[in-house]
Amino acid sequence: MEAKLDDDEKVEAANQVKKIAEAAQNPDDVGLTTKAKRAVRFLETIANGLEPASKLVHACQNGLPLILGLLG
Repeated sequence: MEAKLDDDEKVEAANQVKKIAEAAQNPDDVGLTTKAKRAVRFLETIANGLEPASKLVHACQNGLPLILGLLG
């Protein structure tokens, strides 16, 4: 059975994605970059709790390293 995110987790994940987007728009802001790195770790933790076949896990495995590379 595949694990699913509850509504609170979905909201929190969306907030974390917003932090990453903010940092991507302001790459010179060290504070935003730090928040984005924490957001990436949070999303990785959520993704690891889901069934490996989940689309979120796949997206995180491929996308989050690219985002971290952009943030430095």
